[in-house]
Formats: sequence, C-alpha cells, structure tokens
Amino acid sequence: DRAVLDQELEKLALYLGEGAREVGFEDAARCVGDSSALELDQLIHATSAGETGRALDLLDRLLAAKQTPVGIVRALANHWRRLWRLALEVERGRAVDAVIEAAKPKIFFRAKPAFKRALERRRAGRLRADLAALVAAERDCKTTGKPAELVVRRVVLRLAAR
Repeated sequence: DRAVLDQELEKLALYLGEGAREVGFEDAARCVGDSSALELDQLIHATSAGETGRALDLLDRLLAAKQTPVGIVRALANHWRRLWRLALEVERGRAVDAVIEAAKPKIFFRAKPAFKRALERRRAGRLRADLAALVAAERDCKTTGKPAELVVRRVVLRLAAR
C-alpha cells in the first residue's frame, strides 16, 4: 500500500530530524509500523538462546500490545519445529553452519547467529520434548480455563531456562 508506505517514510523522516543521516535497521524498527512482529522474533530468539530475563520482558511487552497467548505459543512451536529439523541434521554429522546455510526456507542473515547459538545449545531429543510442552501449553490455553497469560509465561520460562 503506497499510502501506508508514504506515511511510514514521513514518520521515519520526523524521527530522524533535520540533517542527512544514514538510516539503520534499529532506527526503522523503532519508529515504523507495528513492532510486535519484530518483538515476537526477538522473544523467540531470546527464549531459544536461554536469555530468560530478556524473554520474559519481551513477553510482557507482547502481552501488553494485545498479542494473544495462543499466537505466541504457536510462533514458538513453529520455530522449535524448525530448530528440531535442523538439529536432526546436525546430529547426523553435518556442521551447524552448513545446516544453517542449506536451510529451506532460507534463514534471514540477521537471525543466523541466533539459530547457531540455539543449535549449539539444544539437541534434537530435547527440542522434541520442548515441542510436546508447547503443544500442551496451547491445549491448556484453549481448554483448561487456566489464565492463558500464565500458561505462556510458564512455557517461555521453561524453554529459556533449559
């Protein structure tokens, strides 16, 4: 949508202020559009890297921005499923870097270090058990009457702490 793009570029220009300056990714992420998708990616990578405090802070921001707990759990499950498939390749003897480079769909270059850290810390068997915990968390969010925010907080804490 060109009109939305024009509005976002105007907002970015106001954010940067007077004078010519190079725009970095962080500048654009801070002021353009809804940053919840970016924060969801950050949550996923913080959780898989074991950054418990950062993961919980990001989770609080996402919940405050009205992201649904089930949506967060599903995003985590999708990422864990991908990590599990990649970890199986590593356990078959392929180098972590080679597995990341050959991944389909391609891994965004900014996410490659996070994937590498996760694959160096986690084995396929543990990732499979984590997937079971994520499935259980989604079921609990939908069927048990437990507060969904607490369910997602518990699973994020559990995954990050491993």
